[in-house]
Amino acid sequence: SESLQLPKATIPTFSGEQQDWVLWWNQFKSRVHCNSSLNHQTKMDCLVEATKDGSAFNIIKGFSGLGSGYEKAIKSIIDRFNNPRLMQATAWNDLRSIPDIEDDNSNLTEVYDRMNSLAQLLRSQDVSEVLLDHFAAGYADRLSERMFDSLWREGDEACDKVDMDRLLRCLLNHVIRH
Repeated sequence: SESLQLPKATIPTFSGEQQDWVLWWNQFKSRVHCNSSLNHQTKMDCLVEATKDGSAFNIIKGFSGLGSGYEKAIKSIIDRFNNPRLMQATAWNDLRSIPDIEDDNSNLTEVYDRMNSLAQLLRSQDVSEVLLDHFAAGYADRLSERMFDSLWREGDEACDKVDMDRLLRCLLNHVIRH
């Protein structure tokens, strides 16, 4: 019987950019932090390797020589980056920086991908749908009339309310068509 050789999972890196925190922490936590077969020194080595090229390293570098360094280092990095208000502020700023859709739709996939991932991040932080819908309405206001009409055309449905789910659904439909 043949066995399937899966590639070794690499440890993700974290530069210290707030917008990368959730993805990095979820991966690091599952591969390293919650891995009971790794001792604290190995976990610390992984943490140092994962953060060595960014500002996050400055938070943990003083703990690397301590016997109990990993627990203190991971607590420090979690305390610094696992901050819902900071994550939400960063995500809101990223949402505001999403570009308008180009007339030729050349950036449609980028707009959809960015908006969808940021909406999911904000939802994971329990941001209300009312706030997400408020952002979606603001984004729709930035669209040209032609783009707005094109984007919102779904059969004969009239657009009386813009919400995040509908905006994402319409964007995805456009991505699929173009």
